[in-house]
Amino acid sequence: MTGNDYLLFSPAARKTVKLARLWLYNAVFALGVAGLFALPPVILRKTLAGVADARRIFDTALIIHVNMSELVWLVSICCLVFSLRSAEKLYFFSRGSAFLAIFGTLLMAISPLIAKSIPYTNDYIPILGNIWFMLGLACFTAGALLQSAICLCSFRFSWKFDDNFARSFAAYSTAVIILIAFLCFALSARELKSAALAAKDYYENLFWAGGHTLQFAYIQMMVFAWLWVGRVESKPWQTIFIYSFALAMVIAAPFIYLEYPVLSGEFPDFFTRQMQYGLGLAPLLAGILLLFSHRKSGVTGSEKNAIVFSLLLFIAGGIIGFMIQGSNAIIPAHYHGSIVAVTLSFMALVYDILPRLGFKKPLGKIAAWQPVVYGTGQLMHISGLAIMGGYGALRKAAGSSATIDTIIGKAMFFSGGGLAIIGGFLFVFIAVKTIVGKNA
Repeated sequence: MTGNDYLLFSPAARKTVKLARLWLYNAVFALGVAGLFALPPVILRKTLAGVADARRIFDTALIIHVNMSELVWLVSICCLVFSLRSAEKLYFFSRGSAFLAIFGTLLMAISPLIAKSIPYTNDYIPILGNIWFMLGLACFTAGALLQSAICLCSFRFSWKFDDNFARSFAAYSTAVIILIAFLCFALSARELKSAALAAKDYYENLFWAGGHTLQFAYIQMMVFAWLWVGRVESKPWQTIFIYSFALAMVIAAPFIYLEYPVLSGEFPDFFTRQMQYGLGLAPLLAGILLLFSHRKSGVTGSEKNAIVFSLLLFIAGGIIGFMIQGSNAIIPAHYHGSIVAVTLSFMALVYDILPRLGFKKPLGKIAAWQPVVYGTGQLMHISGLAIMGGYGALRKAAGSSATIDTIIGKAMFFSGGGLAIIGGFLFVFIAVKTIVGKNA
């Protein structure tokens, strides 16, 4: 067995390329839907706060936006990478997992339009209380879990710890983290089955542990994108060491259920502290490698700009995190900074992967400026959100900025949000144009 057996982006078999394309299509579609549903939450923070059903519209749009931009988009990109490490003999099951996830995504996207819904704005995976959304979420989850498991079933160990093995270790470790996250969801559901809780409280407790754990999977893949797309030259043991951090942090998560009840004060505090102290270690080391290690040539303007703004937003999100006091808009400002950093790194990864899947490489000024527009808008958006939070603006509340006396904060929030939406649609436009265009 040679190191090339572990080459993540080696010339892939035709079936593998088809499979990866399915996950790419689902990811791009989800991001486009997320952009559409981002409009009401931005507008309803002030402009239409007095209209009838503003709160319900705000919550419903926010739920679809969060699930599409964080769960479906991010997990689909992870599964895209997993598909490139999946054995061809398991193609039938891999293909089924992708179609199941796509079906689930479509159901979630149209669910607010085909049934009356009760919105529950809990953290991580907010729930829209209608049967079609729940069915869609179940289908997408099943597809993602199956693809993660297939990736792990394709694992072949080698004592040759070269660059190819290090890249594959990033995929395998991320798949393990995703499976652990959903195991936490299952364990929480089992324990809460007999708890007498209101629906929102039930979902809040159900998704708390797994939601925190899932962030480590996103960060793991972000670190991979930084190092891979940035063409960082490093020792294989260095990157394996970095990828091991997130994996080591979450291995103990299922065992916490043996120590503390889900509804105890210690249980949520453990996962909060775990993320607070453990989530930044791998990005810190990866950022040092990215900034100070030698890099190979071949990074395009779009990829470079996406990585740069990903770094900036992750740093900004971390700084804002130290400002959190109470439950106000500073919390989503912190979280948006961190999660948008992941999104930008995934955009860079998509720009890099497109030609490897048989499409032309996105070049030109629009592609190069897209991460700048999106990243600048998000920096303005989270800065405005943090400023408004300092003046008392609540999180997840329609019209919460109407009485906040900070012109600068409001200007940065609304203009930045608009700019970020434009940047997001530019990415979808570039990706769709490349996909439907003539193959490379």
